[in-house]
Amino acid sequence: MFVAVLTMAVPASRAEPPATADSTAFYLYAMELYEARNYRTAADYLTKAIERAKKPADKVDSYHQRGLCRYNLKEYQAWLADENAAIAIDPRTRPQLYWGRGNARSWLKDYEGQVADFETALQLAMERNVSDKADYQTRLREAQEALTYNVEARDHPEAHDYFKSGRAKQDKDTYRGLTGAIEDFTKAIALDPKWAPSFHERAQCKRRLEERRGGQKTRPPRFG
Repeated sequence: MFVAVLTMAVPASRAEPPATADSTAFYLYAMELYEARNYRTAADYLTKAIERAKKPADKVDSYHQRGLCRYNLKEYQAWLADENAAIAIDPRTRPQLYWGRGNARSWLKDYEGQVADFETALQLAMERNVSDKADYQTRLREAQEALTYNVEARDHPEAHDYFKSGRAKQDKDTYRGLTGAIEDFTKAIALDPKWAPSFHERAQCKRRLEERRGGQKTRPPRFG
């Protein structure tokens, strides 16, 4: 998974800031903890950075980085909340915030929201002509291509399991594998008759069986 990270130069060793330190001191110390993979304590110091920030704009980096700590701690709902907070402050200048939120949504199985955020991230990246805009394009394309499968797995898990089983058998390209795949795709269709890939792959298996009976060796194209 691609996760955008806002980086700042951090010394190799930094003393723990005093309780009276400003927001920047807490942020920098948190970044050192983050690099050391001490995500829980880093998140705590980022909270202090947020609390000490004098202006809302000074909180954006800390919210985003705390969100990345939540990601590493597998606290995906909290990650989403932090990215939401950052975007509420700065909705138009940082595409990486939408990448972060899109990834958080993906972990929470909001795949439609993921694609929408990736689209916004790409739009902002193009507007600002950022150096890694090609990465934004690639990740959006990958999310769009995976969307129908992810949504099917979320909304119709049993049908999707049969679909995956059918694909595995189909790849064997044997008579037994193809007939077994047809059975699995048929079960997937019975569970979700509105999902086109199951129909497509079943048709391809039937076509392949006919080709094998006729002595042809060319394999049909795959869906997705």
